[in-house]
Amino acid sequence: LGAIIALDKLIDVDVEESSLKVTRFHNHLRNTIPSNDPSVTIAAAKALGHLSRAGGALTSDFVEFEVKRALEWLDSTEKNEPRKFAAVLVLKELAENASTFFYVNVNGFLERMWIALRDPRIVIREAARDALSASLIVIEERESDFRNNPNYRRVYDEAVLSFQSGSSDAIHGGLLALAELMVHSGNFMDALYSTALDYVEKFKDGRDKNVKRTSLQLMPVMAMYSP
Repeated sequence: LGAIIALDKLIDVDVEESSLKVTRFHNHLRNTIPSNDPSVTIAAAKALGHLSRAGGALTSDFVEFEVKRALEWLDSTEKNEPRKFAAVLVLKELAENASTFFYVNVNGFLERMWIALRDPRIVIREAARDALSASLIVIEERESDFRNNPNYRRVYDEAVLSFQSGSSDAIHGGLLALAELMVHSGNFMDALYSTALDYVEKFKDGRDKNVKRTSLQLMPVMAMYSP
């Protein structure tokens, strides 16, 4: 962890062999991900995001590598919590810090993120929510037709499937996704607002504490969308 922190501080230091520095730093960081210690994974993912922001000409190469690796980890049928947690952390950081390169992979991310949003572990669902938020901001900054955007529709339809699944974990993930959609999709939710509000009302008295808490937290978000 100390080494990752030190390396992160060195990223912005100017050196003659800047391309060599980026390659070396990336190799060091990728070998620490995933870690069985969540704090190490979080620090390494943040440092990767920092490196992608400062990486210059080599940014596209290692961002492509990291996005591909993260999506493969989400796709894997292997039960590996550290990898799934690392995947969503890395995708969030790359969406925030290398948005241009991340945008070309946004469809692949939206296809796979529900694997994490429906995961039995809340820490992975909440990390996936943060990654979704970052990706929706990337889309929001590049799209103009919010109402007919297929990416937003895909997120909403998957959220509804989660609500209909009967699984508390999936319902919670659907509510987390809906909250981000309400904030980061322009006027897309206008025609779907009443239906979405019905779901929120339905789940706010649920038995599962995460579902109930998130439904209650969504109420003011819904109110802000349509005062």
